[in-house]
Amino acid sequence: MTTDFEYFLDQLPFDTREQGEQWIQSQMDNFTLIMYARRGVKLAPSGIDGLGCIATKDFSVGDNVGFSIHENYRTELGRYMNHSMHPNCEVIHDANRAPIITIAPIISGDELTLNYCKALPFLFQYD
Repeated sequence: MTTDFEYFLDQLPFDTREQGEQWIQSQMDNFTLIMYARRGVKLAPSGIDGLGCIATKDFSVGDNVGFSIHENYRTELGRYMNHSMHPNCEVIHDANRAPIITIAPIISGDELTLNYCKALPFLFQYD
């Protein structure tokens, strides 16, 4: 069975795995996004601002795309989701985790967004 790390390496636009591994070492801030590659989310340039979380597969309403907070620490997925007044995701507030759930259908290539007005008061507890 292919590990998440091996799957991620295969998705990188490099000629060799060694080049991919070197790039990963230079991108350790984004390391937690490796596990999201298999779930259908990647970090890429955003049409909204800077970098964003982009769907690499279709999602239905109610799908869990990952966590914004896990074990009381903000994840990279939570860090790079951009704001929209018409979001396609929301954060569900839980004790020490904050799953991100889709609230609208998302197609591959769409950016995952949150309404910061609803999400940030909770998220600031963990910065």
